[in-house]
Amino acid sequence: MRTASRLLAGLLALLLAHSALAAAREPTIIERSSVEYPPSARRAGHEGTVTVSVEVLTDGSVGTTTVVTSSGSPILDQAGVDAVRAWRFEPATGEDGKPIAGSVAVPVTFKLTDAKITPNTALSEYTATTEAGRLGMIWMAYHRYQGFNQAFLEKCEALGVSTAAARAVNQKLNAEADAKAGKLEQLLKIALANNGADPDRQLADMRLRLDTDIKLRTAELVGKATGPDGQRRQCEDFLVYLSRIEGSFRFSDYYERLLAL
Repeated sequence: MRTASRLLAGLLALLLAHSALAAAREPTIIERSSVEYPPSARRAGHEGTVTVSVEVLTDGSVGTTTVVTSSGSPILDQAGVDAVRAWRFEPATGEDGKPIAGSVAVPVTFKLTDAKITPNTALSEYTATTEAGRLGMIWMAYHRYQGFNQAFLEKCEALGVSTAAARAVNQKLNAEADAKAGKLEQLLKIALANNGADPDRQLADMRLRLDTDIKLRTAELVGKATGPDGQRRQCEDFLVYLSRIEGSFRFSDYYERLLAL
């Protein structure tokens, strides 16, 4: 019995010694690089705090990272992990003063600040927590959808592919959204004007940016097809897609928001 007691006491002592060694000093942050707020999360109005468990190796480098507490946004969670991996740490040390591997929980907070909005703030920089930002996101999604379709249809027509039937079907599918487009733009202009911005200039600038992006995307997509025959087949596939409900604006995340105006 005494032997068992002594053995148990010895094991307990070893465990306590090991715990004391591991907890002598936890890893500490010695340099925080700036945390980038993902533009898509900012525009969507996402904010919160993500807590990341960081394994700090004996040389101070970062090992594995794990999200302990989510911010509620996968985009912000990933941005928090990416930021922490770029930070510099001092490793934990044991009672003997030598570096040991250890872990530390690090909170990363993302907080929206809309007070900086000025008359010159670009439409794409407004967040969903503002009226102009909420309406602007719907407006940009609608015009990006319409602009890309128009650009691709023009490419198809230049190749001698008839687009009339697909245009007619797609127009019927988008009738409700198209009917709300005018009201959307009117409300957006009012919201921009309330922020002291020039609505016509803001929308003209954004149309130019969208057109540039659409041309690049269209050229990239067309470039994936091999030769004129391949491009025509690509057009035919696109026209089939455009004639289906999944090829309409109804499949956009912003469709219901547009109809609710």
